[in-house]
Formats: sequence, structure tokens, C-alpha cells
Amino acid sequence: MYYILLLLGVVLFLISVFILTKSGSNRKFKGYWEFWPCVISKVSLFMLLASWGLCVIFDDDNIFRSTKHQNRIYCFDESNPLCVGNVMLVSDNAVYLMVFFSLVLIYLGFFVLSDSLVEIRKDKVIKKWSLLGFSYKKEINFENLEMSYRGNNIKYGLKIKDNSKSFSFFYVCFPYKIKDIIMVERLILKALKPNPS
Repeated sequence: MYYILLLLGVVLFLISVFILTKSGSNRKFKGYWEFWPCVISKVSLFMLLASWGLCVIFDDDNIFRSTKHQNRIYCFDESNPLCVGNVMLVSDNAVYLMVFFSLVLIYLGFFVLSDSLVEIRKDKVIKKWSLLGFSYKKEINFENLEMSYRGNNIKYGLKIKDNSKSFSFFYVCFPYKIKDIIMVERLILKALKPNPS
């Protein structure tokens, strides 16, 4: 079941990459600019990350046996030094690390799903996240704003940082459309440009 979701997530992800590069924009002007992420991209990345995490946790009953201190993961490669008597020697810590990694993937999937909006106002940029009635927003004033490319290319997204606070930043990247990311950059550069006196 989880493998079907994983495969469906990969297919939707590839379709969404095509949509993000070729299609129009998700923006609206209401006295200020609003930009929304692509819904297909959000859902596909959520399915990809969450199903990958679920595959790691629930795919094999051996993980549950291992957490009960019965390390019985079977193997058939006699040349592997960890394979003794067709049983893989795995420590409890390795199993716990695997489960932790899968929970991180599931969390990242929900984090991507919660990405809801970027607003460009006269004096600030606002990024909003909301999921199941919970919402959070981060505001950065233009006077404290520093902008850089993610991966040295606009196609990978923008990093918008607040210089007045430590570790206060957010990204405008996938699942937003490339045309919207470029538009966000232009609006911020226009706002940061000093007015001629």
C-alpha cells in the first residue's frame, strides 16, 4: 500500500515539476501581492515524503521485532560479515535511528503541506503556514531584509532573511511556481531600491 502511494507521489512530483516550469502564475493583487504555492506540487511532495517515511516504519515487521529487543532481520549474503546464520546483526540504536529518520520525513511532508501563502506589502514580506486550523506567520520588514538565491540560482528559490534577528528566515521555493519566485524577487528589489531625492 505504501509503495503504491510512493509511486503515485513520484509520478505527481514529476508532473508538478513540469507544471511549475511551464505554466502561468498563482498570484493576485489586492492592494498588495499574494502568492500561493502550486497545490499539485504540495500534495505530490507530501505524498512522496510521508509514504517514504511510512514505508520505512511499517513495511517490515522486523522493525517492530527489533524494537522489542529481538533483532531478527534476515539476510542471505554469506560474504557480509554482519550476516551470521542468515540473521543480520543490527543494534537497537540503528533501528531507532531508522524510525527517527522516517518520522522526520513524515514531519517534512506535513511542513510542505502547511505552506499556504507569501504576501508582499508596502513595508514587509509575510510568509504564512496553516494546517488543520493551526496557523503561523513570519514577517520581515524591508529595512531589515536580506535576500539571496538558494543554490546560487533563482530557479532553486529565494532565501529571505531578517538581519535584526538570529535564525529568522524563510524560503520561497518549491512548491511555488518559478514565475512567482521571479516576481517576488522583482517586487522585493523594487522595494529595496532607494528612492531618488
